[in-house]
Amino acid sequence: MRLLKDKNTNLKRNLIYILLVGLCAVATYFLLPADSVMDKYYTVGKPWSYDAVIAPADFPVYKSEDDFRTERDSAMRTLVPLLDYDSAIVYRTLRPLLSASDSNSFALSLLISSLDHVYSVGIISADEKKRLEHLSQSGVTIVMPDMSASQRLLSDLYTPVSAYEYIVAFLKDENISQTDINSLNIASYLVPSLSLNISKTEAERQRLLNSVLPTEGMVQKGERIIDQGEIVTPEIDNILRSLRRVSREDHLAIGSPIWSAIGDLLLILFFYGSISLYLILFRKRILSSKVLTFYIYKSVFFMTALMAFTVRFLNFSEYIVPIALVPILVSTFCDSRTSLYTHIITVLLCSLFVSNPTEFIIVQILIGMVTVSSMKDITSRYQLLRTVFFIFVSYILAIIAIRLSVGVSPSEFNWWFVGLFLFNSILLLVSYIFIYVEEKIFGFLSNVTLVELSNLNSKLLTEFSSKCAGSLSHSINVAHLASSAAKAVDANPPLAYAGGLYHDIGKMANPGAYTENQIDKSNNPLLTMPPIDAARILQAHISEGVQIAKRNHLPNQIIEFIVTHHGTTFSGQFYMLYRRGLESEPVENPIPESEFRYSGRHPESKETLIVMLADSVEAASASLANPTTDQITELVDKIIRSKFDDHQFDDAKVTFHDIAIIRQTLIDELVAIRHSRIQYIDQSDDSHKHISFPRRFRKR
Repeated sequence: MRLLKDKNTNLKRNLIYILLVGLCAVATYFLLPADSVMDKYYTVGKPWSYDAVIAPADFPVYKSEDDFRTERDSAMRTLVPLLDYDSAIVYRTLRPLLSASDSNSFALSLLISSLDHVYSVGIISADEKKRLEHLSQSGVTIVMPDMSASQRLLSDLYTPVSAYEYIVAFLKDENISQTDINSLNIASYLVPSLSLNISKTEAERQRLLNSVLPTEGMVQKGERIIDQGEIVTPEIDNILRSLRRVSREDHLAIGSPIWSAIGDLLLILFFYGSISLYLILFRKRILSSKVLTFYIYKSVFFMTALMAFTVRFLNFSEYIVPIALVPILVSTFCDSRTSLYTHIITVLLCSLFVSNPTEFIIVQILIGMVTVSSMKDITSRYQLLRTVFFIFVSYILAIIAIRLSVGVSPSEFNWWFVGLFLFNSILLLVSYIFIYVEEKIFGFLSNVTLVELSNLNSKLLTEFSSKCAGSLSHSINVAHLASSAAKAVDANPPLAYAGGLYHDIGKMANPGAYTENQIDKSNNPLLTMPPIDAARILQAHISEGVQIAKRNHLPNQIIEFIVTHHGTTFSGQFYMLYRRGLESEPVENPIPESEFRYSGRHPESKETLIVMLADSVEAASASLANPTTDQITELVDKIIRSKFDDHQFDDAKVTFHDIAIIRQTLIDELVAIRHSRIQYIDQSDDSHKHISFPRRFRKR
């Protein structure tokens, strides 16, 4: 029945993975350009190395972006803003003055004359004049109410301030006194008579922009564009770029669209399928985890989609996309080999969207190697900064090497790529945030987080040390044993080490109940109470540990060690005491043996199983006085056999070969920890004075 259930589970899991591969492949296919999977790579000035290109339909030849932009900028420089002349506001402003013009005041007549001059030229507000100057406009067109127009230089137009200064200077030149000038109240007659006609100016701007056509000629259907061996000139390059653009927009294709689509989809399926093949052959541990498998496919597809969006829709350089983010994240949560393989597949998929796939693939694979090498065994945030620096330098060196290899001299380099790589590296620093976020979303634990958890100076471990110094010492030994065993069976040593440190954290609730924390071990309070009560006190450190861990926000993976380090084993000593009591004094309703068992769970991972064994053998070996290798070996074998017979290994993903390696590692480490030491000589004892040393060791 269980075999049938396992088969159904595996079938369901395999169907999910097949569906995942299919969805990723189809989604990637719809992101592809409409013309072909691989854009042909060529260099202007070099021979065309492919078959002849024949125009599949009539299409226009588009100007290059630089030429089109230059022509539009040139057209915009001819734009002359349109200003409306408001005669009504001039009349309203000057009407009081004109009605007073009957007087024979000489000063007043001069004022009217000067006002007539400045209004005939035009007065504009200071803000609008500054705005037009900022737009580098040297001339304007003034439109009168009768729709007649005249040209003016912007610099000739007056502002209210400059008009006031002109009139005052004019009156002074005519020997008008300052007192008379002040009495004229000149500022009240100066208002802007010109205003920018935004709608007409914008219409003129659009007319000028529309006058610059984006195309320059047509290519007829069936016309040969270039043949193999011909030199790619700038003109042909422009035609090829136009063909690529039209193909993407109008779905023109060279060759059969159906077979091209089938080829595209098969190629993408091959890439995604190779990830599954790798996991099946080399990483069954990852494949057994739906979350990890989904995470890998998600990382590959997300980066591919980001590349498609950046290159196709934003028209940015492909080197802006931080592809190295994939190996950084995958190596953090999986392993280096998987991260490099995943990176290579990601690069191959992303190369379908770039115009120079050969250069792109070479550069990005080199970057992946650098990333994986520098991310190996990462244990600190500093190492991430170091990795990003290595990536930045490697990008520059790789591009320079490739450009030199194809005959480009350093004087012809476009050094703007340094800025691209710098921006790319800055984006990679976001991986620090991604690691934290994805730890929370997917329930992962990075080595960096594990190292931080293993810091003995952390708040929780410091509290553990102050309350349960003996338990912490035991936990440190367990962590060391577990880490060594985990490394030997290709498990996760940092996880096993952290689990070993925290597995007994629940003993803080009642430190004195545990022998390692008792100064006078002959006065154990548990021995004075009924065995069932003593057993329950010992068992309580599991539930207490879980509560303490949750209050301190420890990850679920660490809590798993607390729950499983005793599994469902007996509280051995007190269960035996109870059984002996029953033999001497039988009772009608004996306590069920289940009451003497821990209420934890069986270990399921290699790491939790290792900590269970390390905890048992470390505690048991501590009771041995001057143990020999044979004694330690016998002890370890006895504990492993008892756990196995008690079915504690039933749910663990381990093999007998793993158990054998774990056994030998625990024996070796315990021998190193518990080895006999020489007895130090008592300084007050004179019995050592008769010892004779060789002459070469005697004091001279």
